[in-house]
Amino acid sequence: MKFLKSHLKRILRKTGMLQHYYDYYPQKPLYIPTLFSYWRISRWNVYLRFRVRMLYLLWRHGFRRLSLEPREERSAQKSNQLERVVDRNLFDSHLAAPFSRRRTEHLIYILHSIPSVNKQGRLLSIGPRNEGDLVLLQAHGFKKVEAIDLFSYSPQIRLMDMHHMEFPDNSFDLISCGWVVSYSYDIRQCAQEIARVCRAQPFPRILELRCMAGSQNY
Repeated sequence: MKFLKSHLKRILRKTGMLQHYYDYYPQKPLYIPTLFSYWRISRWNVYLRFRVRMLYLLWRHGFRRLSLEPREERSAQKSNQLERVVDRNLFDSHLAAPFSRRRTEHLIYILHSIPSVNKQGRLLSIGPRNEGDLVLLQAHGFKKVEAIDLFSYSPQIRLMDMHHMEFPDNSFDLISCGWVVSYSYDIRQCAQEIARVCRAQPFPRILELRCMAGSQNY
């Protein structure tokens, strides 16, 4: 049996299907108190909710995009970089349809491991592309989930640039921005803006993985 499983994984890896397998089939949960909790985070429940909502909202509203024209606080070069981010995550990704559950759940389990995390507080997800991350966060018990991105089809994802957020200071208890800061044209400004909108009680709870700063040293 072990040989068959390893052989199957080898075939999936060679054909490029292993990543899709990991995306659809979540890792084993840390703790499931009830059968309802298991159903709430099950792949069928999360995936169907996400896809049905996406189809409905696209039919009703379609995609909206943030205006990326050069402005006083954003030069033409920075605007062009943001345009490339939109092209990669919207048009090159099949209209932002992919949803990588596994990597998002890595962040969620980190939050689960912090005893002082308040699931009733406001959580901001930066750059989710679609509602997949939001549906998954809500399935894990986070009640007040909001999001921002450069494009959106959902009323839950506001059009906003993470370098110039429109939220007041100390607006959120938690901020999730996994695999996002690497797209920033000014990491220092982005980090300052994220820290500004996050409440520091007793310390800011900001999660970011895979931050590639390039030649910028901070």
